[in-house]
Amino acid sequence: MTHTILNPIRYFLELPDPLPGQPTGLWPYAIPPLCESWLAPLIRRIGATWSIKWVGLDHLRTTAASSNWILSSWHEALLMNIYSLRDTGFVAVVSPSWEGEIISRILSGLGHNLTRASSGHQPMHAVRESVRQLKADKIIGWVVDGPEGPRREVKPGIIQIASLAQRPILPMHAIAMKHWNLPSWDRQTVPVPGTQIVVGFSEPLFVPKGARGDTLSEYVTILRTRLDTLEQQLKQESSVQ
Repeated sequence: MTHTILNPIRYFLELPDPLPGQPTGLWPYAIPPLCESWLAPLIRRIGATWSIKWVGLDHLRTTAASSNWILSSWHEALLMNIYSLRDTGFVAVVSPSWEGEIISRILSGLGHNLTRASSGHQPMHAVRESVRQLKADKIIGWVVDGPEGPRREVKPGIIQIASLAQRPILPMHAIAMKHWNLPSWDRQTVPVPGTQIVVGFSEPLFVPKGARGDTLSEYVTILRTRLDTLEQQLKQESSVQ
């Protein structure tokens, strides 16, 4: 009923149709533009106070020397990852939902390129679009447990993409010495201003062509193990317990 009442108002204001998951009312239309014009610059200013320690850059250099690739990470490290890779122009795969619109505006404000697709909304489109970007020599970023969780559960889409495109998956993670966790499904990590964050990469994962069934499940497990192992390495580097 509310959407029916608001339809003439949206038409008069030339507002787009609501996105999946968008709350009712007019206020949700204001949030994404504010994220790009206000929140992204704020993240840049706060991020400039963080001390970044890099781990596993040899894995990044080896992967970069051979081909383009798929960056993979847990959703909870998204803020630290997108800041540490700001202005590099890699293609972030973002859900076409309202929450995804907010994330996409922040990413855009931090100098990233975007493609709108996800495992939660039209998953086969997400796979096809990601493969297309990779074959166009783009580097894409993929959160393996997004966009809605469950937390730290690797979805098979990234394995399918790597198999079809024949590009390696480069596991990436980040932790913060001092941080807050948002009350969201992913417990998003927000580093305290002035703290140290440790960002690292693991050995690239190559998936055989035509992977499906048990092979697909096997590589899902391998990727999860590499991300968990990488986290332990980062904790050792930073003495985070």
